[in-house]
Amino acid sequence: MEVVNKKDGNKNFMIIKGIEIDENDYKFKMLKNNNIENVIPIGLRVIDGEKQLYYNVTEYITVKAMFSRKKMSGKDLYNLIKDIKKLSKSTKEYLMDLNDFLFDINYVYINKKSGEYGFCYCPNDYEDVQQNMRNIFDSILECIDHNNKPAVLMAYGIQQITISDSYTVQDLYNCAVENYKEAKESTYKKKDREEFVKGVENIVINTEKNVVTKPYEEKKKSAQQHISDFGAAGRDCFRYAVYLTERTEGGCYRKL
Repeated sequence: MEVVNKKDGNKNFMIIKGIEIDENDYKFKMLKNNNIENVIPIGLRVIDGEKQLYYNVTEYITVKAMFSRKKMSGKDLYNLIKDIKKLSKSTKEYLMDLNDFLFDINYVYINKKSGEYGFCYCPNDYEDVQQNMRNIFDSILECIDHNNKPAVLMAYGIQQITISDSYTVQDLYNCAVENYKEAKESTYKKKDREEFVKGVENIVINTEKNVVTKPYEEKKKSAQQHISDFGAAGRDCFRYAVYLTERTEGGCYRKL
């Protein structure tokens, strides 16, 4: 199998040469006659007696090229697995085989406008789908942002799954959903803690500014109301031992 890239006018094509394909095969006809989601548009040309598969990748960039510029985030990886699951569903609906698609970061594409992943149909007898998946996710370990918690959790979780010989695409998707959700919840909790501390600091500052104009009990009530409102908004304000203070006229601080 030989792969080349060619520009034809204002269109870009990836071309696969040296592959046997029956243009009357029902799978190929399915692709030609249906706009299947997440599948790169394909055509067949015969040049000098040689059959060549043409893929219109004008609006696409390969995964390898995309994430050599910027590292893959958890959201990027989650979307890849989600689109593989969608492709798996489509292949069953159209009586096709998931193993007839290329799972390689050099031949899996991302639509530059929508961000959706695109896959290339190419029937082959080299490896089964599980080995193909194992190969692509091994490669993706080098593409992820190792400072991005969702990406790390998903990538290494999926690598552990692909070691098995009996995993399914649904197993990969379940792992992605679980780890992505866990990492996002952890991130939100951290933001909530930061917002709470910042809110308390603002209360203290405002209390100091109003030391002359507000009576003591009124200031205390106002500060407590701020914290009550913060907790009512869903913030976990009971994890922290926070003391509100005010500055007295003598320059000293006392707890409210």
